[in-house]
Amino acid sequence: MQTQRCKHSDYDILCINEMHGSHPEVAEKLGGGLQRWYTCDEKGDNDPAAGAAILLSTAAAQQVLDSGVGNGSAATRATWVRLQAKPANMFILSVYVPHYYRKKAPFQEDVLEQVRKTVDDNAEKGDVVIIAGDFNARVGREDQSGVSGQFNPHKWTNEQGELMKKHLTNDLELRSALTFFASKKSQYMTAAGEKRWTGNATWAGPQKPAMIDHILVPKRWLTSVQACRVKWKPAITKHGCHADHGLIEMKWKMRLANSERSGGNEDLTALNAPEIRRPKRNTAGRYRGRL
Repeated sequence: MQTQRCKHSDYDILCINEMHGSHPEVAEKLGGGLQRWYTCDEKGDNDPAAGAAILLSTAAAQQVLDSGVGNGSAATRATWVRLQAKPANMFILSVYVPHYYRKKAPFQEDVLEQVRKTVDDNAEKGDVVIIAGDFNARVGREDQSGVSGQFNPHKWTNEQGELMKKHLTNDLELRSALTFFASKKSQYMTAAGEKRWTGNATWAGPQKPAMIDHILVPKRWLTSVQACRVKWKPAITKHGCHADHGLIEMKWKMRLANSERSGGNEDLTALNAPEIRRPKRNTAGRYRGRL
């Protein structure tokens, strides 16, 4: 979370994960005011790095229909809002999924299960469900018919990614928006003096850059994503280099997908019935007197 850069952002919806400090303190740093701030339950001593929040613009805050926190073990790691929109309302959920090797509850699969239950219990039929956050999971290019597009830095899905697909993306038909947009070439220097390419990676550190953060959007509404990219300026402002997480920026505009065209095999013989068929006009007789 890069509070310094985001304080004066012009985003309508800003999803924030891995908060440090109390929620009111973080809200004050972001400068949004508590009236536009939606957050999960306060984290306990057992989970000090948890926390997820949604900061809305003034215009977006006026469209809030409902809000809440994640079910069960996701209560300290997920929060959601329902927004009135056209042609469909939007259900936005911000989540911070723990890493796979966590030793204390809540565990990764538990949080993913509860996030799915949160969606099932609170999103209404017809809502556009968008889930954004740090999933600590990689999906690979081998799954281009599923959650991933072709612009993915990873060839294969890891075990954490399989859990994400199992609980969220498969049944809900969600897609990782970032993997459908080519990235600008971005090179950076590690502390050891090695040159590395970020591409669409969302995390940079001592290991190879990875895409572990995602904005999941419905397959049906994928054409509404006009652009999606990773911005490293907030991380560079804070750390002085490419480090920790980048900020995924998505531009969204509601679009209705074209309905599927007919296969052309329909039986149209009934249209030749006398009571339906239009009589032919006697055009020549109609204009004969004018010639």
